[in-house]
Amino acid sequence: MADDVLKSFVVSLGWKVDREGERRVSEAIGSVTKQAALLATALGAAALAATAAVAKIAAQFDNLYFVSQRTGATVQNIKGLAYAFGQVGGSGAGAVSAIESFSRSMRTNPGIRQFVRDLGVATEAGGKTRDSVDVLTDAIDAIQKKHPYYVGAQMAALLGIDEQTFNTLSSYRKEIKEFRAEYERTARTVGLNNDAAAASSNKFMTALRGLQASAQAVAEKILTDLSPVLTKFLEDIRSWIEKNPETITKAIEAIIAAAIALVTAFTDIVKALTPVAQGFQSMAEHLTGKEGLQAAMEAFAVFLVGSWLVRILGAFGKVKLGWIALLAGIGMDVYKNSTAEGRADTIREGEEAINREQGASRGGFVGGLRDAWRRRPTWLGGSPEKTSLNAETGIARRARRAAEADKTNYNFTGDNAAALKQAAKELGTSPEDLATVISYETGGRFSPSIYGGKGGRYMGLIQFGPSERAQFGANDKQTFKEQLPAVVRYLKTRGFKPGMGLLDLYSTINAGTPGRYNASDGNGTVRSHVENMRRTHGARARRFLESGAQPELTAPPPKAPAFPRMNMSPGGFDVNALTGAPPMGANTNNLSTNNVKLEHKTEIRVDGTGDPASVANRVERAQTRVADLSLRNAQTAIR
Repeated sequence: MADDVLKSFVVSLGWKVDREGERRVSEAIGSVTKQAALLATALGAAALAATAAVAKIAAQFDNLYFVSQRTGATVQNIKGLAYAFGQVGGSGAGAVSAIESFSRSMRTNPGIRQFVRDLGVATEAGGKTRDSVDVLTDAIDAIQKKHPYYVGAQMAALLGIDEQTFNTLSSYRKEIKEFRAEYERTARTVGLNNDAAAASSNKFMTALRGLQASAQAVAEKILTDLSPVLTKFLEDIRSWIEKNPETITKAIEAIIAAAIALVTAFTDIVKALTPVAQGFQSMAEHLTGKEGLQAAMEAFAVFLVGSWLVRILGAFGKVKLGWIALLAGIGMDVYKNSTAEGRADTIREGEEAINREQGASRGGFVGGLRDAWRRRPTWLGGSPEKTSLNAETGIARRARRAAEADKTNYNFTGDNAAALKQAAKELGTSPEDLATVISYETGGRFSPSIYGGKGGRYMGLIQFGPSERAQFGANDKQTFKEQLPAVVRYLKTRGFKPGMGLLDLYSTINAGTPGRYNASDGNGTVRSHVENMRRTHGARARRFLESGAQPELTAPPPKAPAFPRMNMSPGGFDVNALTGAPPMGANTNNLSTNNVKLEHKTEIRVDGTGDPASVANRVERAQTRVADLSLRNAQTAIR
């Protein structure tokens, strides 16, 4: 609008309008206008902030004004005592409350005034009542000088002073006097008269409350005048509802119809998916004889485990010589009435056909079976020197060697495991949690002399720093058992308490105290380290705790069973007759069916932890072991 006025003015003078000059002038005017608007907004905000601050300060002084009127103390002394209380660990509100209580006792009980005089404290000076703050502090000084603390506390209670306030006044007598004097000097320096400020603030707040009352009265008047109009409006709405029931009914019916349409559409989706669900359930019932999703999942797991067997049997079906050549190739004499040359040709052709299907060279697939047959146990006709069932099995041998390596290289011994369990008991934590953090800190070695960390400055089971080694008595010459007490002393000193879990345990080691789960060492937070160690060192910690209590790994020679007569005619090889009974209820007769029924009961018990995350982790590990066992049994059933 400003540029329009300016343009009209110059045109009226007969000047020609320069468009470029007009643009520059307009931009300049717009910029000035914008800056003026911003300045006005800022000034308005500052005015509002100043008004709010003034109102807040005035309200505080207004309150002190009335406290001063009730107690007979000056606002200056009240604020001075409140400041002193705040400087010695109390609060300003506590100081004001003590002054109020003391003055109330003096007002309501004449005997209290005489009791104060008997203490040697004057309650009047120059014919006027002394300031209550001065009388209070002098009375406490007199009690504290003449009586022991427990007597003084009871006397202070007669004056309306609680034990905590009496303790503050008597313990910090000198400091309170100094801080009161300091406040008075500050007030004089800045020219603040607290009593005058309180009186002025009272007048301001009185006027402000009067304004608020006037505004409230106006609002009530407006509401009163509007009440008939609002009442008429509400009556009109009710009248319309009464006169238009059909319209309202139609609207409600439309809403219901929309809801029904939504439900119907959802029902159609469910119906469309029902055959899929039923088909999946039927597959489960057909495969396992059980109902439900769990059965289907078990069947699927068994299928995955047994798929290799299906491929092998499929290869056998494509070999024209089939089982006859296979059994002959591995050494079973099924050609008793044939010539040696004929048997050799048939065996060679069968081996080549089977190996071609299995992608193996001659002697590869069938050769492996032949070696297994030659090493068969004595109760199957094998030679004692060739059988491996009378000797230590491969799995047992590997387990024994791993246990020996752990014992030699990584301190996996029964004595060390027992010492760690005792340390965990002393700390009130889980042995598995303590073993997990030690495994994590030592890289799985459980070594008391291993060095690591930045610059290789940290050492031992929980990577003691140089100062911690000196403080708690840890060194690289100690054995595992000798260094564990230093670990216990460190954790206790740093605040680890019984019942704490893995998070607090590692927080104490890594961050110095429990509870600092988000503290970072540059490689991750305490929480992320704990998640990592649970995943990568939990199993190793359990192996350590189980060391020294390993069961016998070498299987004794099996007792020869009652061996039934075998039907070795082509197509008549009966595995059930060989083993006596199919494992876990699986029927493997002639390898013609793959039905498997799995049943097991799972019980998981967790003792000795107060950490929900640790409980969940243990349940997960236990369930994983159950799943591994089920899978292993399924493999046994397929074989």
